[in-house]
Amino acid sequence: MSKNIIFYGAGQNARIKAALWAKEGLVPACFADEDSWKWHTSFELCGKNIEILPLSEAVEAYPDYELYLTQASANLASVLRYLLDEGIPFKRIRFCEAVKISDLVSPYFLKKECEAAWGSELCPLPFFHPHIVAADSADGSWGDLFVYPCTPLDNSNPIGSLHDKTSFNTVWNSGYGKIIKNKVKNRDYSDCSPITCASAGRYLEAISFMKREKAKTGKMPLVIKFMHDYECNLHCIMCRDFVRTHTKEYLKTLNDQIENVFLPMCKDADAVYFAGNGDPFASRHYRKLISAIASRYPHMKFLLHTNGILCNETNCAKLGILNQIDSILISVNAAKKETYEKIMIGAKWERLEENIEWINRRIENGSINALHFSFVVQKENYTEMAEFVEFAQRHRASCRFTLCHPEPCSTLSKCSDNEIFNPNHPEFSDYCEVLKNPVFDWEGCFLDPYSKYLRQYCL
Repeated sequence: MSKNIIFYGAGQNARIKAALWAKEGLVPACFADEDSWKWHTSFELCGKNIEILPLSEAVEAYPDYELYLTQASANLASVLRYLLDEGIPFKRIRFCEAVKISDLVSPYFLKKECEAAWGSELCPLPFFHPHIVAADSADGSWGDLFVYPCTPLDNSNPIGSLHDKTSFNTVWNSGYGKIIKNKVKNRDYSDCSPITCASAGRYLEAISFMKREKAKTGKMPLVIKFMHDYECNLHCIMCRDFVRTHTKEYLKTLNDQIENVFLPMCKDADAVYFAGNGDPFASRHYRKLISAIASRYPHMKFLLHTNGILCNETNCAKLGILNQIDSILISVNAAKKETYEKIMIGAKWERLEENIEWINRRIENGSINALHFSFVVQKENYTEMAEFVEFAQRHRASCRFTLCHPEPCSTLSKCSDNEIFNPNHPEFSDYCEVLKNPVFDWEGCFLDPYSKYLRQYCL
């Protein structure tokens, strides 16, 4: 028996979309709508009068149904949550056009996850975790340094830029910054992304440090994240097509900011976090900046996000941070050597494992607090997600998953079928099957908010 199509929603938006879909051969057996005054009336489409039914009658009349949503993208999250609460299986729901996965996650879910991360406290990240990002101009010339109140993808706009000798404190306490913070004070997360929210996704390297420090000192620490340099020793397929290095002129411009811009902003910080863009051991600028911070502020703790290939005792000692490292997050992105070296172009699996062993020895003697692994979910690796959790367990690390949003200059940016987590992707059902694995219930495993939402409400 062929599946019967039900269009859910019979308003003006449905009238416009249905006419377009009909031209592509997508004609429903009926419409379903929640407005009782529309029930058992007709919707004219392609010269036919198609009946509008209550949802319960529609699915009873056509048990082998597929439910196509006609609502505007801004309403999809609330519509999806309602349908799931009404018992409509997620696998029966269809999205008739390109849909952003961020439109599917309920804002209520994001709020709930933030509260789960911090308990009764407000999410502190917009108050205590500024991110420093550089404008990356097409010609490679120097751009402004922007300050974001949290993960840059969470907020479409920075709160200000450090140009014309504007101080960090001036920007951090600016009017727009206060607007964002006041929203969070009112538990309004409308400026946050349900896909990249650091609290909902449990970005442990910063969150764990902040919680530990508050427990010890009674106050929330200031953790500044530097992610303004893209220089790296690898060219991972989701990041770029080439190993990125700077010209001497650009490098000098970056380094000229250290004394007058970067070091002063660290004066009141309890920790600095590198990087997220580029690698702290590969970037010549990061190395110089890290050494300068360690020398100027001996109390400073360092949180490092690295691909791990250059993260060893020799390089940490050269930077002067051997005894100042709080935690290390390693981008691994695979559970097998073959997949790892296909994604992390230029890396060697054996070197990674050798450096992980060194980090674990440092953890054992109390020199480092924690090791975390990260995994960017994409078509090349999603079948290894469960194995990756087991890999992390074997190496005494926590693990977190994020969804792949390829950089414009990456190999994957040219691939239209990479987003296996999009409901319209032909492998989406396979991705959902992966998420059913109970290994993701492990307390040291942290899925991205969207996958967590799918797992909790949709599967």
